[in-house]
Amino acid sequence: MRIAFAIAAVLTLTFGAAADAERDVSKPMVAVAGFQKQRLVGDWFEVATTPSMLEQDCHGVTTAIATRDDSRL
Repeated sequence: MRIAFAIAAVLTLTFGAAADAERDVSKPMVAVAGFQKQRLVGDWFEVATTPSMLEQDCHGVTTAIATRDDSRL
């Protein structure tokens, strides 16, 4: 079990560092103009996710997005 955890930790650190190199930090991040939160409300299929231990054989996973009282989704 410890070996599996160590391998998972190494892979996470390795691929996490590679993912950080994808963004060009010389260009500032800009918020999208005309963003409408209401268009996101509803059920969505999760296309690109990393499954957890409980989701390894799941297919067609969905997530539900709803509005909250504090103006967040």
